[in-house]
Order: sequence, then C-alpha cells, then structure tokens
Amino acid sequence: MFQPGSKLKGILIGAMSLLVAWLMIYALGGQSPEYARTYLIISLTATILIWRGAMVLSNRPPWYSPHALILFGMFIIEVVAPVAVLHYRVPAYVFERPLTPEEFEAATMLGLVGVVAYLVGWAIGPKRTTFNRRFEWYLTDTPQVQKNFTIMCFALYAAGIFAWMMMYRTVGGIAEHMENMGGGRREMQGGAGAIIWHLSKLAYVGALLYFSRHGLKLLSIAMILFLAVFLLAFGSRSYAAILFAGAFIIYRVRHTEKIPLVVWGIMASALFFFMTFWTLLRRTGGDMSEAAEMYSELKSTQETAILHAVGSWMFIRNRAELIHYMGDKIPWMNGETYLTFFKFIPQFIWPGQNQIISGAQVYMQYLVPHRVGKVSLSSQLFTEFYINFGYPGVIISALLCGVLIRWFHSRLLADPMRRFQVPHVVLSALLTLCLVRVLKGGIQAMNVPVYFFVGVFLVYLPNLGYLINPPPQSDPADAGDHQGREAAG
Repeated sequence: MFQPGSKLKGILIGAMSLLVAWLMIYALGGQSPEYARTYLIISLTATILIWRGAMVLSNRPPWYSPHALILFGMFIIEVVAPVAVLHYRVPAYVFERPLTPEEFEAATMLGLVGVVAYLVGWAIGPKRTTFNRRFEWYLTDTPQVQKNFTIMCFALYAAGIFAWMMMYRTVGGIAEHMENMGGGRREMQGGAGAIIWHLSKLAYVGALLYFSRHGLKLLSIAMILFLAVFLLAFGSRSYAAILFAGAFIIYRVRHTEKIPLVVWGIMASALFFFMTFWTLLRRTGGDMSEAAEMYSELKSTQETAILHAVGSWMFIRNRAELIHYMGDKIPWMNGETYLTFFKFIPQFIWPGQNQIISGAQVYMQYLVPHRVGKVSLSSQLFTEFYINFGYPGVIISALLCGVLIRWFHSRLLADPMRRFQVPHVVLSALLTLCLVRVLKGGIQAMNVPVYFFVGVFLVYLPNLGYLINPPPQSDPADAGDHQGREAAG
C-alpha cells in the first residue's frame, strides 16, 4: 500500500543511486575512451532503470511485484554485468577475445531498446484490478474449497515429491546424483520423462498454498525444508531460490505488516552467499572444503570477487556474438524459438516438439556445437527476440511483455485487499520469481508459470461451477476478503 513518506524516500534514494552510478560509469569511461559511446548507452539505461526503481522504493509498485524484480534483473543484465565485462576486458566465449567498441555498442543498444519498449508496455498496460466475474469467483475461498483445501495441498505436494523421487531413481538415487552435484540434471529429466518433470512443479504449489493460509506452522516449515532438499540436491540454485524467496514474499504480504531491516540484511546476505557458493559446490562435486578454498581465492581480489558475483549474468558477450553472426553463420529464426513456450503440451499430443530449438540451443548448435551437452550457455530474453525478427521483434515483443506483466500485477496485487486472498499472493510470488529465470533463460522458461497456475486451478476445482454460472450480483472479492481475514487471523 502506498505511504506518503515513502515517496520522498524513494526519490532521495533514487537520486543518490543515480549520482553514484553516473560517477562510477564516468570514471570507468575515462579509463577507456574508445568505449565512450558504450558507456553513454549504459548510462542512459542505468538512468531509466534507476528512475523506475525509485518508484518501487516508493511502493509504487511494491518490491514483491513482478515488475520490480524485472527492473532488478534488467539492471544487473544491462548495466552491472556489462560494466564489469567492459572494465575487466572479459573475453567472449566464441571470439576468445574482449568485445570491440562496435560490438559492445551494438549489444548495449539492443538492451536499451528492449528496456524502453518493456517500460512503454508497462505504462500502457491494463490497470483494472480484478479478473472477470467468473474467474474472481473461481479463486474465492468458498466453504467448498476450504473444506478440502488442506487435503488438496497435501495431494499436490505428494505428487510433486513423488515426481522428484522418480527422477532421482533414474540416476541411482539422491546420494549418487549429489556426487556430481547436479551434473546429471539432463539425464534425470530425460530419463524420467517430460510428464514427471512437469508434475514435480506441483510440490511448490502445495507447499506455498498451505504456507499462505497457515503461516509459520511446524508443518508448513517442514514441507518447505523437505522440498528444498530435493531442489538443492538437483543442483539448481534458482529452483531453490524460488521456493525460499516465494515463502518470504508470501509471509510479508499475508502474515506481517513489516519486516525489520536487520532481517532484510540477513536474508540478502544469505541469498547472495548461497547463490555464489553453491556454484562452487557443484563444480567440486560436493566437496565442502575444496569449495570453501575456491571461495576464499575468488574473494581474495576485487576483480575475481566481482566477476564471480555477476558471472551468470554476463549475457552481453553472447548477445554481441549472436548479433555479429545473425544472417550469416546463423539463419534468422523467424519465430521458431517462440514455439518453445508451448512445450508444456504433452509429447503424445505434440510429438514433434523436440525438433523445436530454443534461443540457448541456437547459440550452442551454431556457434559451439562441440560443446553441446558439456556446457549450457543462454542467449537472454531480449537477444532471443532479436535472433527471431531483428529490432522489430525486440520492440514489439518487449512491449507486449510489459503489457502482460502490468496485466498480472493489476489483477493479482494492485488491490491492497488481495493480501487477504490466499491464491493471488501465491500466484504472484511464483510468477515474480520465475520472471528472473525468463530474463536469463529466454522464452522457453516462460512455460514454468503454467505448471504453477495449473496447480492452483486444481485446488479450487470445487468452484468450477462459478466459471459457467457465477452469482449475479454479490462481489466475490468481498467474500474472499472476509474468508481470507479469518484464515490469516
């Protein structure tokens, strides 16, 4: 909810952040005058994102909005990581050398265009704060839903955990898999089959819906921690982060008015340490002592510490290489990678889906085919728009993304009374955190929220009749608010 004092705080912090960003970029640009135009583009991108970020600090929208995390992700990808790559002359993967001023300028300009197009889409997106009457009633905590709510949450959770167990069984169990700390993830997914992989997402929905209604109870904490074991053993930092950060968002929105600053600091520090250290743990096959030694070495100098912190965000190099080779070594995709969004469709319905390649596969198959199956290099969302339709694809697709995110924000979060409705906060938290994966992984990652929406839909199946014949006059939001207050209380 907007508070008058927060507007001034947001403006002041935004102005200070902008000043610091410009001074740092100016100082770094002075060391590399041949990259002056690149630094100017990065500065413009930083100015736009910090200006919009100041609105988030003013709680317009709140920090747990999908829009807020997209701004954060774009700032890391389009500002922080490019500055680090440029300043430390990090070589590109295929070129095996640092990017030239022209290559860097082309890559950063594409990012700036994507950022502006997204923000235009957000600005013109729909602002209505409710779904249509049928869907509002469907997501209402009616007595029929409340009667079976806990059982349905347990059923979804059990189905997801069973799916994880089936996947681990294909590689000899959790202990066997952890010896490689996630190196056999492809074998797990492929061996168990796509349907089992899809079902594993239901564990998130069961755990977080139960947590949304009941809060910090022993059982809800146990459900989250037990699922975390499977996610961490799988070797994916992002999947575990979605679970923990999702629970954090739900707790803030549904169960408390304010989180102390010290808790914020501990949470941010723990998450940062986890995201950096877990990479080393995977690399060393789960050897804690060797990973700790590598961590100390990486933190021994400023350069290694910074590059390790932003290493998984340095898509600017891949983007420059793809821009360079498009239309020559790499054919234009003309929308083919967009079809990867629909890979949530079972293969028995769409048997030819494995022939559709993603943006990441375009990079791997055309530029480093000898490394396919050994490393995974992504092409990032704006870059994937470009390799399909060039700049028109970037502008139109990013603009539509902005419109879509504004639609979700308005429907799920804009009304402050949504905090009393159980499913809306869960859907918003899961969507928000998945969007960071979308920014990094491209269009194919967009289908992950589909599984979450299906899980929530199943819990509210007792309301199916409302989709066909909703009550004519009463407001479903009022019913949901009242019942949500009782549950939260």
